[in-house]
Amino acid sequence: MSFRQIIVKQANYLFFKEDSLYVEYDDIKLQTIKVPIEDVAIIVIENHRSTISLNLINQAMDNNITIITCNDKKLPQGLIMPFSGHYRQLENTYNQLNYKDVKKKILWKQIITQKISNQAKVIQLTTHNLELVDKFSNYQKEIKRDDVTNREAVCARFFFEELYGSEFKRFIDDKINATLNYGYSILISSIVRQLVSYGLDPRFGVWHKSKGNNLNLAYDLIEPFRPIVDYYIKEKYDFISEELTPKVRKELVSLLNAFVEVNNQKYRLQNAIELFVKQFLLVMRGEEDKLLDIKIININFYEI
Repeated sequence: MSFRQIIVKQANYLFFKEDSLYVEYDDIKLQTIKVPIEDVAIIVIENHRSTISLNLINQAMDNNITIITCNDKKLPQGLIMPFSGHYRQLENTYNQLNYKDVKKKILWKQIITQKISNQAKVIQLTTHNLELVDKFSNYQKEIKRDDVTNREAVCARFFFEELYGSEFKRFIDDKINATLNYGYSILISSIVRQLVSYGLDPRFGVWHKSKGNNLNLAYDLIEPFRPIVDYYIKEKYDFISEELTPKVRKELVSLLNAFVEVNNQKYRLQNAIELFVKQFLLVMRGEEDKLLDIKIININFYEI
């Protein structure tokens, strides 16, 4: 199983040879890096001067490796992924298109319930506001199919205020939002990688239905995992500058190596994402009734 995340910051040339990814640098003082292609899960390319061979791109697609390109602010902007990655892809797409709305509403309730539960866990681990944790527990009980009572939005407001202060606003240009955007983008990329691997079309979501979003399903399935990025930012806030440093970007990618609980067993986050996507597919086919239970646990960030 692939497990390594490669971040390219100053490479000149990326190419494939001898069943390996080679990263060659401009600076002759820096040694060329060689990584077995089967070990690679994600490649993040930050340097605009980097060149990547078509052979490497094709090998990456054959090995279900996601390639992420970044803009001049080092934020993920583009995604290169396989066009087809599963022998039942067309069948799964038909299943997605024909999946009944009432079942989608039930799934969305499950997803939002898990998200709010993980937000409460992050509060418990960071600010220790047990009164708010109890309030979130009560909100979970009020969630209806399709979240018609909008508990997600209510909890999101309390959650962000508790972690980042009452002045925090989502989607403005500041260091917290820049870090959130980067971290969430890495999670989205990992989810898309697994969706394609299991023959699911990321465009057709459960709740997200935007015609301008090619990743609607990924934006559905990310919800239980988002709080892990918020957890990181709360713990590392003093080390995050207005412009994301290489260290912070590297740690956000490395969050994929953090442990979470899946149905009471510990897995690394990137493996948990695969299990979650696989279970979603089984639920959609009618072979399972419920999504897996994803729980954030205490993380020793210095270990990832």
